[in-house]
Amino acid sequence: MPLVFAAVVPHAPLLVPAVAKEHQRLTAATRQQLARLAEELHASQPDGLILFTPHGPVINDVLVANVADEYLGELVEFGDLKTRLRVRGAPWLGHRFKELAESLHLPLQLQTLPRLDYGTTVPLKFLLAGQPGLPILPLTVAHQPESLLVRFGRVVSSVVQSDRRRYALVASGDLTRRSETTANFQRPTAEERAMAEAISRLSIDPLTDVTIQPSTCGYRPMYLLLASLQGRPGRGVIRSFEAPLKVGLLTAGFELNP
Repeated sequence: MPLVFAAVVPHAPLLVPAVAKEHQRLTAATRQQLARLAEELHASQPDGLILFTPHGPVINDVLVANVADEYLGELVEFGDLKTRLRVRGAPWLGHRFKELAESLHLPLQLQTLPRLDYGTTVPLKFLLAGQPGLPILPLTVAHQPESLLVRFGRVVSSVVQSDRRRYALVASGDLTRRSETTANFQRPTAEERAMAEAISRLSIDPLTDVTIQPSTCGYRPMYLLLASLQGRPGRGVIRSFEAPLKVGLLTAGFELNP
């Protein structure tokens, strides 16, 4: 079946009212676009959602697929005692990834972790507002080299295209962290401009000669998403960009042709 939805979303806990109610005006545009993406996700009627997060179980040079039957997402560590998401898992999808990765000698490890990291919980709090029963598969993407992510992108594309189910892909991550002395901190940085161009062009090429800060956790999830979309006709659309409290938040959707 065709891929029916794809997006890049931030996961800063400050987006959640129970975490940073006093700062909600600073993230109004981002939250508005997340609500729009949630509507579009619901309208696309996916059978499963694959989410790339940098904050799950991290193993260097290995992707980790979390194959629990059910997940619990909370933000207690950020002082939020209200958020509590119960989300269905898609273990069949994780095992399919494992099978294909092993056939290509790619390092993928399966783990069963019922608790979701905040890089998954925050996006799902917004995106699943209209369909809480949608099965998900979190894939942790943290320190892998780009060459490995390109190969995994082919695995993602193959799994999606060879299945009768309809899938959505979401890359979760925040962008450049600004220091207190950074001038014009609301403006996109050089790495953020390159990432926005890569999204718009549906290509990893604009990222070839860009130095990415180690703290830019959204880079590798976004890179894997773009690697998964290589060769597909369509384009990416930047929906919003904000840099409140010294961190870049980028929201993007994709118009994918059949």
